[in-house]
Amino acid sequence: MSSGALSHLTVSVRKSASNDLAFSVTNNHDEPITLLRWESPLDPLALKLGKVKLFAPADSEEALDIPIIMVRRKMPPGQESLVTIEPGATAESSIELKEPLVPIDKLKGDVKVSYQGRWVSAWQKRADKISPKELEDLNAGEEALSGDYSMEPVTINF
Repeated sequence: MSSGALSHLTVSVRKSASNDLAFSVTNNHDEPITLLRWESPLDPLALKLGKVKLFAPADSEEALDIPIIMVRRKMPPGQESLVTIEPGATAESSIELKEPLVPIDKLKGDVKVSYQGRWVSAWQKRADKISPKELEDLNAGEEALSGDYSMEPVTINF
């Protein structure tokens, strides 16, 4: 299995509601890819983990100060922590920007959003084909993929 499969994933963001951001992962590969949501753009904790950076105003050199948490996840991950993205399909997750975590009063006008991280574990197959052993091993398994990713900064108007 080629770790190049991860290079066929595209990360994007859009404003989905007044103070919500929807992050998307699109599979441009010709085979399904299953991702572990943890620390990915599909992780509901992405903002709290420091993966999302908000720059307000958009031309600011410094990101807004958002407190970061550390989490301990139950191992092995359950099936609910996996998402299979079929070829040409997109998976999406919304993040609500709200006080006290995000200084909402600073989200006015254009805000630059960036996202970077590491795919903790991915497999070039559907979730139902991933064995319990593979989930225990995560990215140490023979068929598991991992690697860095980033999203080009996007300017969003609030």
